Amino acid sequence: MPVAGNTVSTDTRIEVPGVEITSLADIEAVVRAWREVEADADSSFFVSADWTDAWLRSLPEEALPLLVRIALDDDSTALALLGRTRTRRRKVIRSRVLALHETGDRELDIFTVEHNRLLARAGAETNAWHSLLTALAHRPDWWDELRVSAVTRSERDRVLAAADEAGLDTRLIDSKPYYFVNLRNLRESGQDYLGSLSRNTRHQVRRSAKLYEQEYGEVTLRNAESVEEALTFFSRLCELHEAYWNERGLPGAFATQLSQAFHRRLITNCVPEGHAQLTRIRAGDHEIGYLYNFVHRGTVSSYQSGFNYSADNRVKPGLLGHCLVVEKQIEAGEDVYDFLMGRSQYKSSLSTDEGEMSWLSIQRPRLMFRLEALAQRIKARLTVSRNSDD
Repeated sequence: MPVAGNTVSTDTRIEVPGVEITSLADIEAVVRAWREVEADADSSFFVSADWTDAWLRSLPEEALPLLVRIALDDDSTALALLGRTRTRRRKVIRSRVLALHETGDRELDIFTVEHNRLLARAGAETNAWHSLLTALAHRPDWWDELRVSAVTRSERDRVLAAADEAGLDTRLIDSKPYYFVNLRNLRESGQDYLGSLSRNTRHQVRRSAKLYEQEYGEVTLRNAESVEEALTFFSRLCELHEAYWNERGLPGAFATQLSQAFHRRLITNCVPEGHAQLTRIRAGDHEIGYLYNFVHRGTVSSYQSGFNYSADNRVKPGLLGHCLVVEKQIEAGEDVYDFLMGRSQYKSSLSTDEGEMSWLSIQRPRLMFRLEALAQRIKARLTVSRNSDD
């Protein structure tokens, strides 16, 4: 974790052949450049100009990341943002850490970036990673490790190959599944979405719809049609979301002023363009819940939700709400409905496909890091051995 009182100044300018790393002085100029590169990039919403704009404008000035410009062989440019901090692990391992599209401060990195990557022209991602990591390998005087969070398998493989070529060490910190519905396949095959799910899931969804309709009336969906309505939906979603998590002793995703400011800015900017959707699900006048989704180049990312849970455990508002929204997205012509990462029963039950996201640490070849990795491998083997003996 970051060491208190030991922040790193971002008044920085580093230039090596093909790569320039500078302090971030003009957010508007960065966002304009981001949109230009994004037009030719195969990026996710979490690396889009919309997300980046809201993120940068929500951060305190002292936490703004560094801007990386990577000149590629075809005269195009790749971009990235690197947070910079210092950490101390196990009281003895001190490290100067860079973090891709994060600040490196856990209290600020609460927005859960997923499908992370460099922003580069489609097809140029491998060259961009090679240029960046080669440049960092030539400047060991100001960094020790680069944290790369929540990358898919293809991006992970690019990072690992580029790190190996640059003579850097790599560590897999964590991996998590993510689940999604292939809307395009369902639409093109003519297969009914509900029919593609397990018998048990179909039963729970249909029973929930029937119980709601019997008690309250027809189940309906409504997407917010204005920023004002979207913010109203968002406020109610937050109330339901936090009530659910507070009962479990946790704060929920929207408990801080930083989180509220970020999402209200994102909603204000993205709802008019159709890049964010706030959906209300009701039965008659009874509130079932709300979904907060991002829409980017055919992919709908299911970011957060708030549901009005019933004492009747036969009623599954989450299963029903997601199922209804997925069916609407198939009709709308979208390609993927992404439940995002995490091992949740509802995600695996409602999905048609599964992927994996990885958390990586790219490290300078320091003895202390290698001893740390060795100790962790030994600990893991001992844990496996003890469990097998049990």
